[in-house]
This record gives sequence, C-alpha cells and structure tokens, in this order.
Amino acid sequence: AKNAAEITPKTETIAYGETSIVSKLIGLRETMRQALWGALNATRDGETLRAAVNQTQDCLRELETLAGANVSEAFAKERLRNDMTAGLLAMRAALARESSLGCHVRTDEPAIPQPLYRVVLQKQPGGEPAIRKENL
Repeated sequence: AKNAAEITPKTETIAYGETSIVSKLIGLRETMRQALWGALNATRDGETLRAAVNQTQDCLRELETLAGANVSEAFAKERLRNDMTAGLLAMRAALARESSLGCHVRTDEPAIPQPLYRVVLQKQPGGEPAIRKENL
C-alpha cells in the first residue's frame, strides 16, 4: 500500500519559473467540499445555501485564473470546473425549493404550506443556468 506522501501531489516548479497549480486545485476542491457539506446536508436553510453558492462561485472565478502547466493539470482543472458546476446546480435547486422534501428539511420553511411545484434548471445561451419553479 502507498503512504500519503506517495499519492499526494506536490507543488513543483515546471519550467521557466511556472509553478504547478496542483496545490491550488486541492485547496479549491476542499473549499467546495466544505461548502457542499455545510449547505446540502439533511437540514438546510436559505442563508447557508446562499453563502455556499457565493463561495463556490468565487472558487470558480479563481479557478478561471489558473493555467495548468501540463495536460494532467489542465485535465484536473476541467474536472474541478465540472464538479463545481454540478455542485452549484444542486445548491441553486435546493435554494429555490423553500419547503422540506423527503429527508431534506428546510429550517426556514414558510409557515403557510405552498402548492406542489417542481424546480427546473435550464442552461441559458450564455452558459449560466436559469432556475424556475413550475406549479404541478
């Protein structure tokens, strides 16, 4: 079995003074993981969800400033972008649903029951998702 030092990517100088972005990618992934864990737990609230969406959007913006020094780093960057986008979609859908559903409980649920609806996510021409509610 490999120990942690053998499998953990290290920051290294590649060429011409460029530094590997691996450690930055690891940090951004950990920030995203913590945001998802805190916001998409079984007990949810709008304030936490909004903060997690903002934090993940900030991470995405920071990710766009990085340039991989090789194919492996470029692939890791794209994979992280895809994971962050999927996480954002899940958080935005949870934010749009203001009532409890199944085992997911909104602690800030409105006191008056709402009619049944579904949350629809649709990609806009610019790439940003549009989120809307449709009554059932």
